[in-house]
Amino acid sequence: MERMLLLLSRSPEQEAALRQLLEEQQDSSSANYRQWLTPEQFGDQFGAAPEDIDTITSWLSSQGFRVDRVSNGRGVIEFSGTAGEVERALHTQIHSYLVHGKQHWANSQEPRIPAALSPAVLESCRSTISLRAPCGTAPVRRRKKPAAPVDGCESQAAVHDEVV
Repeated sequence: MERMLLLLSRSPEQEAALRQLLEEQQDSSSANYRQWLTPEQFGDQFGAAPEDIDTITSWLSSQGFRVDRVSNGRGVIEFSGTAGEVERALHTQIHSYLVHGKQHWANSQEPRIPAALSPAVLESCRSTISLRAPCGTAPVRRRKKPAAPVDGCESQAAVHDEVV
């Protein structure tokens, strides 16, 4: 599975400072008016701490994942691995979904992030670690013929032959 994204959280203080900066950048009377940040400057001010990134990337690597990159803004870690690694490390099942004739791989339930990493990882990442199940579909038992379309979407279980 290529290009899975893990979203990192900001502290409440960072979030408040970011909101303040965004307001000031739009206020023509502010010294910060139209003073845009580079991605690196954004990461220094509002991104995850380097120690948190080290902890998370070390854990991902220890689970067999390949860490492909950390965004310059230090808010996203891109990683890759096998469906088996995702299932073992994140306690979720991976299934194949056909959406408008294209195959997508996605978790069929919310991934679980280890408690030690939870403070640094956004709760919403659980929906973005991989594609969510497409519109109105649920994995079903594998069939020789594709399942009937549901609102333009088809789904088939790909990893397991069980109904979930």
